[in-house]
Amino acid sequence: MPFLQPLWQWTRAQRRPLMWSLGGLLLSFVSLGLPGFASYAPAEQLFVWAGDGALLKAIPGDSLWPILISASFLQALLITPLHCLLRRWRPALPRWSHVLGVALGVWLISIVCTCLMLLAAVDA
Repeated sequence: MPFLQPLWQWTRAQRRPLMWSLGGLLLSFVSLGLPGFASYAPAEQLFVWAGDGALLKAIPGDSLWPILISASFLQALLITPLHCLLRRWRPALPRWSHVLGVALGVWLISIVCTCLMLLAAVDA
């Protein structure tokens, strides 16, 4: 299976971000999507600032859990791709700046996706 050799080399090279992604997925499973609140609260605030806070009242409370769980899984799955993208874009970035950049990128993308999921939930 020589065609799997490049994939195995990439997996070994990206071991740490893949472990962080796996840890995020486990946290999402164990906490039933509670990390999704990290993107839900800012998304909700964006709706309020835009004057569309009334749209959120149209979403029944039980319908929010799938959004929170989806946002939580999305955050966990975005860690490795954003790490690779930032590593390719800025290879000389110091470690903590890199970690902050990945965390901020994951958070901002998940806020945008949560806003889109909220719009879909109210059929806007």
